[in-house]
Amino acid sequence: MPARRKILVAFFIAPVIFLFFPQKVFGQIVINEIEPFEEWVELYKTQEGEVSLNGCVIYFHNSTTTTQKKEFNSEDKFLENEFFKKIETNSTWLANNGDTVILICTWGQDIVSYGPGGIVDNPPLNKSVGRYPDGNSNLFVLDTPTPLEPNLYTQTTPTLTPTPTQVFTPTLTPTPIPILKATYKINEVKDKSGNVLSSVKIYVDGVYIHHYAPETLVFCDGCKCDTYVDCGFGSHIVELQKTGYLDWNEEINIKSGDNLEVSPVMEKEESNLPTPTPTSTPTLTPTPKPTPTLKITPTEATRSGEVLGEEEEATTGGFYPLEATEEGEKIEEATPEGKRNNNKNKILGGIFLGAGLVAIFGAAFSLWYTKLR
Repeated sequence: MPARRKILVAFFIAPVIFLFFPQKVFGQIVINEIEPFEEWVELYKTQEGEVSLNGCVIYFHNSTTTTQKKEFNSEDKFLENEFFKKIETNSTWLANNGDTVILICTWGQDIVSYGPGGIVDNPPLNKSVGRYPDGNSNLFVLDTPTPLEPNLYTQTTPTLTPTPTQVFTPTLTPTPIPILKATYKINEVKDKSGNVLSSVKIYVDGVYIHHYAPETLVFCDGCKCDTYVDCGFGSHIVELQKTGYLDWNEEINIKSGDNLEVSPVMEKEESNLPTPTPTSTPTLTPTPKPTPTLKITPTEATRSGEVLGEEEEATTGGFYPLEATEEGEKIEEATPEGKRNNNKNKILGGIFLGAGLVAIFGAAFSLWYTKLR
């Protein structure tokens, strides 16, 4: 078979093998070794990375004493490169003639029993009960206790694993690790007169969370306000907005366990700019030019005939000629007859003026001549 075909076959067969023959998966922490004479229990970390024991409880149950337990807190943990942890026990917690040790954590539980009816026999003095290899499901009586080190085992005779007749199961359920939170309560928002304001929008770090005051905001690691605004521990700016009022805001630095409360007061928005007074624009009404008024007065028929003519006089049944106004004179001068009359008037005026001058000079000469004589 070509090498390429072998690779393809292996690629498709491998998932099938893992599907029908799954590997046994243990918890993150297991009971790895027990030394009842020196009173200690060794825990083993089965995976890489840091693992916390916070919330875990280890129980010790035997026929001679009541059930004892040890609880772990947030300070108990496996560091990155730490795989073994030695737990010192009380002198009465581990019985030499048989005991059941139970470790319960949030991810599951692990049980090791030794003595009559246990998974292994009682360990002789200066020996221990442990897993080999470390973290494996096989338990043996170990000749050499190895606290905080890998277990050692030399098999001389097969160790039988009897079915335990009775395994103690604590009635106490493990206490879940609490999710630490903090709250920020926004009471009813009022104005400076004490009136309660409605429809006041809430913003967290500049983002509107689609909620209105009053409201209680919850903060924790990984918490979200209205499912999309980060509300974790630390610094935040809470802002309130309402139309017609100045924005209200407060910067908070919230920590685990805080229960903060605030009663905001919002000031009404007022403009500092003077209100402009509208100035009326005067409407300029154009002064109409005076329309010349033609004042017509009745006069003699001969003059009417001179201005209008015979055809117009006959049509109107007797018209009134123009009065001797400036406009009338202009109209009269515009006619041929008017021009002739105007020329006559000028000639007559010249004759009268010349005669007047001759008379004046004649009188003056006569007077002078008389005095001379």
